[in-house]
Amino acid sequence: MTKKRTLRFLWWITAFASAGLIVVTIGLVSVFVSQKDLGEIAYIKSSTASVSIHSNPNATSRVVSILEGGTQVHIVQNIENRGILWAQVRRGETVGWLPYANLSRHSQNQKN
Repeated sequence: MTKKRTLRFLWWITAFASAGLIVVTIGLVSVFVSQKDLGEIAYIKSSTASVSIHSNPNATSRVVSILEGGTQVHIVQNIENRGILWAQVRRGETVGWLPYANLSRHSQNQKN
């Protein structure tokens, strides 16, 4: 009876460890997928007249700058906050956050 309990206990530990590894793997893959654009150049969507750049990744934080449509920026990092993907961007000395939906890979002069 003790041997059966030991084997059952070891089986449960193995099952939980495997499940944990799967969860960690999925988490790491999602981080790498969401970070794929970091360091790349992007543009404020040209259809947007201007976009507020915030101090933090939320619409209620302080506005640090306003960029016009077509402005080139560098993506520093991104994060999801309350269902919105935010990009931290750099333009010269200005660093701030804007919703990722306001960015395009193409400049105003290029066709999408």
